[in-house]
Amino acid sequence: MSAPAFTRAVILQRVAQVLKAAQVHALTNQLLRTGVQQLHEVIRSLEGEQPLTILWASDAMFVNRALLTQGPGVAHTIEAFKKLFERLKVHELSFDPHVTEEQLFDFLGVFQKHWHSQTPEAVVHEAGPIRFRALGKEEIGALGVGTIDKRQNVLRNYARLAMLTKVVVDHVTARQPFKLGLLRRGVQQLAEASTGADALLAGLTRFPNLQGELHFHLVATSALTLLMGRRLELPRGPLVDLAEAALLHDLARLDLARAGADVEARRHTSLQLPVRSMLAVTSLAFTRDAMLSASCAFESGLPANAGDPLFRPGAAARLIAVPSFYSRLTTPQPPRKAFAPDQALHMLRRRAGGVFDADVVSLFIATVGLYPVGSTVRLSSGELAVVLEVPRDPANAARPVVKVFRSATGAPLDALVDLATDPTRRAVVEAVELVEAANPMPFLLA
Repeated sequence: MSAPAFTRAVILQRVAQVLKAAQVHALTNQLLRTGVQQLHEVIRSLEGEQPLTILWASDAMFVNRALLTQGPGVAHTIEAFKKLFERLKVHELSFDPHVTEEQLFDFLGVFQKHWHSQTPEAVVHEAGPIRFRALGKEEIGALGVGTIDKRQNVLRNYARLAMLTKVVVDHVTARQPFKLGLLRRGVQQLAEASTGADALLAGLTRFPNLQGELHFHLVATSALTLLMGRRLELPRGPLVDLAEAALLHDLARLDLARAGADVEARRHTSLQLPVRSMLAVTSLAFTRDAMLSASCAFESGLPANAGDPLFRPGAAARLIAVPSFYSRLTTPQPPRKAFAPDQALHMLRRRAGGVFDADVVSLFIATVGLYPVGSTVRLSSGELAVVLEVPRDPANAARPVVKVFRSATGAPLDALVDLATDPTRRAVVEAVELVEAANPMPFLLA
């Protein structure tokens, strides 16, 4: 009978479990012995004479040179491995395909010795059938795992945060506690990866959410709030606090689905969403960060000009409320269709100074532009284009950088145009209906 096949995720999990157990247990511990047996089974199942290699490079995990997707089932394992590699100052862990259980135990003894020493990075000097290695950029490139450019890295971190948020939403649905640490780390990584790529991050929030899924709404709100915070030049810590709170502010929107199509039930539930979101955060994730997020969850549902100063929303809540409203408007809410971005901005402007803080609305429009990144627009020439970059000068608000993909006659085009310097003085005249809109992702990542 042939050995069972294991996915790359399972391989990584087995290795991580053994290393974690070795950090706290003696080699004679039965839990560790079982883990070693299971890991040995994994290594034996691999075909060929190549070693099992785990590599951390370009902010990504590779198992046998194949990129490991950061889905919700393995995100925690990847994060644990990254921290372990950072402590040891290494990039790679490799296992000889013919390693024995005895050699695995010998390696774990060496690992324990260095892990608990003052110089854990000295583990790289230990040679054998299993070894850690620190690699230079040229060595990593020679391994043939490829590189991940900045745009791909922003996309990966955005997708990873969406998956982590879905895990939190699933926990809230099941009334199960969740930990904020991994979610916060996801926000930090997205903030770091998207530095200098604000246009791309704004465009990713336009990812079609045709089913109106809550985790996509929360991540879009968080990303837009992050961009607003950057425009305010917030320090890194408060910026992450703000984006994390935005991720958790609308958790109770799940309750609207339970209310069904009954108009009165939905209205009653809608009025309770701020309180329900606050209770979901406080009851399932009781930490300092959770308390701050819970406060924003409650206050973001209050009108900005509340008569009673004791109940006036805080600054963070007023910031979050605007992109949250915009995200909900531009997402289909059956039976209602999604509004176009320019329509949603018009509705925001009408509510400025009442439901929403007028200064925050102005900040948001300056951040996303009159025609947000990823919007499909019609030009004065009759051509269709996708907005790729928001103008910095308000005087050019109707003249963003666009990718023209269709002529006035319907013929395909492929032209990058900065409308602010376009000699023909073309301008955006309208955002097109969603039935004509193009998927912005290929244009943003091209």
